[in-house]
Amino acid sequence: MRKKTILFALIFIFILGVFVLVIGTNKLQRADREEETSRQAQEVAASEKNTEESTTVKESTSVEENTTEESTTAEESTSEEKNSKVTLSFVGDFYLSPMMYNNYQERGISGIISENIQNIFQSVDIAAADHEYVCADLDDSHKVTYQQYTFLTPTSREYILKDFGFDVMTLANNHMMDYKTEGLLSTIKAVREQGIEVIGGGNNLDEALKPYIAEVKGKKIAILAATRVVPDTEWYATSSNPGLLTTYESTDRFQMIKDEITRLKTEENCDIVIMYVHWGNDSDKTILNSQVQLGHGYIDAGADLVVGNHTHVLQGMEMYKGKLICYGISNFLFGSYHSDTMVLKVEIDDNNQIAAQMVPCSSEGFYTTDLSGDAAEALYNYVESMSNNIEITDDGWITEK
Repeated sequence: MRKKTILFALIFIFILGVFVLVIGTNKLQRADREEETSRQAQEVAASEKNTEESTTVKESTSVEENTTEESTTAEESTSEEKNSKVTLSFVGDFYLSPMMYNNYQERGISGIISENIQNIFQSVDIAAADHEYVCADLDDSHKVTYQQYTFLTPTSREYILKDFGFDVMTLANNHMMDYKTEGLLSTIKAVREQGIEVIGGGNNLDEALKPYIAEVKGKKIAILAATRVVPDTEWYATSSNPGLLTTYESTDRFQMIKDEITRLKTEENCDIVIMYVHWGNDSDKTILNSQVQLGHGYIDAGADLVVGNHTHVLQGMEMYKGKLICYGISNFLFGSYHSDTMVLKVEIDDNNQIAAQMVPCSSEGFYTTDLSGDAAEALYNYVESMSNNIEITDDGWITEK
């Protein structure tokens, strides 16, 4: 009996052990499965997170790329808008004298004008100047006897004009026929050989009246030139004789010029017409009644801008019917003495609105440089004080007061 009891006990213990072993194994397997499931879930979550981060990075990169593209487009648009403006520059009397030629031989163009002025002439679409000397290989037998001063340069020096970058030069002044007709015709030929056009003088009146016309950035720009300062009526261009275009208000030439301005605007469809005129009294800052009459008349006829020179000194400015008249921009590069002068910069926008800027300069010893700081401000204030209704900003922009 006792043996049977012991046997049953052993069997029970064995069965219980097997039962415990099976249950433990199941728990371990379930734990492993739960751990594996948890691990897989974590991997999935991590994968989703990485995917989200990747998507975010891509979206961020895409936004940055779009922003960069928009910024680049805006910059290009601004650049195109800036470049779409037509730009011009005007300066006064220019004489390629022996002393200036010496400066050029020693230091090139930098021995004559400053780097900033060089950059202006090279960067604008049209650069204009007054050719105030005869370029010819003539002796004194051709010189007129009634001029106190005469100015002559040999044709071999005219190549220097290329370094300035001028596009057009007016011949309408009081020295262009110092050596009579031969001197005028020689000058016309010499200037054109440098690839520069001439206005204000010619083989006859039609040529003298003919404007310089350039089509720039879709705009048609015309520049006319005339002089109210000549020492003799023989200098007048006629239908059959070489000479200059004159603009004395008491003669028919003034009306002829006004008619031409109107024709250029209405028949030639010029967007902008500019009058470049030689007038006033030498070394006198006073604006004469004749200058006002002529200037207003040009604008009444349709001119968009009037630029005056000859006086060798700065004169005032005026806004007339919203159009600028610069009565005297002084000589630019003419003598050894000191002169306050300027470069007149002009911008024409898509709507044919003109913005003008005064670049203050100083000329002495046949060298002209731009000014800054107190010296520039002094010239701004000086021109303002002589002007009717204009103000000049700290950086030279000319506005109506």
